[in-house]
Parts: sequence; structure tokens; C-alpha cells
Amino acid sequence: MRNLDWVRAHGLVDERSLARYNSVNLLHLAAYGYPYARGADLVLGADLMAVWFIVDDQFDGPISKSPGRAARVCEEIISVFHQPAAASDASPIATAFADVWCRISEGMSPGWLARAAHDWELYFSAAPYEAATNLSGIVPDRGRYHQIRRLSDGMDSVMDMCERLGGFEVPSVAFQSPQLREMRRIVRRVPTYCNDLYSLAKEEPQGQIINIVLVIEKEQRCTRQDAVQEVCGLINEQLDRFGVLQAEIPQLCDLLELSAAQRDAVHRYVEALALFMSGHHEWELATSRYSGRDLAWEDHLPGHTRNLLA
Repeated sequence: MRNLDWVRAHGLVDERSLARYNSVNLLHLAAYGYPYARGADLVLGADLMAVWFIVDDQFDGPISKSPGRAARVCEEIISVFHQPAAASDASPIATAFADVWCRISEGMSPGWLARAAHDWELYFSAAPYEAATNLSGIVPDRGRYHQIRRLSDGMDSVMDMCERLGGFEVPSVAFQSPQLREMRRIVRRVPTYCNDLYSLAKEEPQGQIINIVLVIEKEQRCTRQDAVQEVCGLINEQLDRFGVLQAEIPQLCDLLELSAAQRDAVHRYVEALALFMSGHHEWELATSRYSGRDLAWEDHLPGHTRNLLA
């Protein structure tokens, strides 16, 4: 109920869009993805997921036809993000995010906050490039696909929340190690590939072409079924690689001569990354967002009766 009260208070849902919001079940995503979060932290995770997915839906609306307009909206959100106090005159999305960011910031170090701010700026900069690519009608190659998805999937911010909701911070030198850098790349790709598999049937007719299935289909000139099988193989390869890297973490901690507390933070982070991947998939299997049970888009805004970016 606290999450529902919050999205209503910020004008992110109304009575017409409430049923669709409830059917997506973002509280379950927060609980599955961050199973160690409790109380106010779990509510924060749910509020964050609400902003994350409603932003995604809003940028799929009319603004997706205007990269320049999308860029201006993104700049507004980013400016409010750096100056939360300025959110009072901003859009519902911007004011909601400013509230979330204030709560995210509580108790975190300046170094962590700088990293998290950078990752959110990446996410809120994606919309113009997604819009331009979709309007072109040209399926991107794999390199450009990963560049755009690195911005638009928001997974770096999701991974930052593993530390915030888990109550720890990974030492910088360990965070930037080859092992953890590659593990984060895997966590970006696995949920994104799964999302592409589940959402393709709904999004392709709407002209959304930034999808790994379409990329492989074009790249290999293969059938849709073969492309889907290729993506499933890539997901399994990434998960196997994650396990190999996970086995290297104790040796990494020895190499860096980390303290007991620092080692604990690194191990908790790795476990949290794995939990988010599995939790995200559990939610995908249960939510209406990617199934025929998803409620139809209302008018010209997906699941919303007004523009929340204005």
C-alpha cells in the first residue's frame, strides 16, 4: 500500500491507469530482485521500480517520434536530479525521481553517490537515441545495439541499488576489478536479452526495433526461431561465465589484501548481482507486462491518461 500511495501522491497513476499498474506488480519485482531489503528499503526499491518502468512507458508514447523533444525532457530530469530542490516546478516524473534520489542518497558515501549519479545520467540520456533509431527503421548492428541498451536498460543503476538496499559499499579498487566489471556486463546483458525475448511480440508492431533477436536475425540472415535460439544460447553462456568469475572472487580478495569487512562487501555484492538476475526472471514469468494479459495501451499513452514528462 505504501508504494501505491506514493505513486498516486506523485501523480504517476490515476484511476484509469491503476489496474495496469497493479497488474505489472512492481512490488514483486523489488522483492524478487532485492530479497534482502526490508521495511523502508523495500518500499524504496518498489518506488524506484515504479519510476523506472513508468519512464520507459512514457518515452514509448508520442515523444518517441521526436528525438529533439525527448532530449529536452531528459535534460530537465537530469538537471533536477543534480538539484533535487528544483523539482517543485518540474514534471511528475522529475519530482518523483527527485524524491527517490533523496532517499537513495541517505547514508551513502560521496564516492558511491558520484557513481550512482553518473549511472542515472546515462539512463536518462537514452531516449533521444532510442527514438532516432526506431524512427530510422533500420535494425542496428550488434555494437550499436549494446551501446544504446547500455544507456536505456538502466541496469547500472539497478546494480548500484544492490549496495544501497543491502547496506554496504564495495571498495573502489575491487569494484573496478576485471572480474566485477565483467560480472556487471553480464548482469546488464542477461535481463536485457530476456526482456527482448519476452517483449518482442508486443514491441515490434509498434516500431521498436532495438532488440537482440532482430539484431541477430539481420546479422545472420536467419529465421526468427533460429535467432531466438541463438539468444537463449547467449544467455546460458553468460550465466556460465558468471559462475566462473564468481569462483575467482576469493582469490581477488586475497590479491587486494582486503579486510574482513571489505571481503564481506564484495561477496555480498556478487551474491546480490546473482539474486537480481534470478529475481528479475521470476518476475518476468509472473508479470502481465510481457504477456497477453497486459492491458491495452490507452489512447496515445501506454497505460497512462496524460503525459507525465511535461
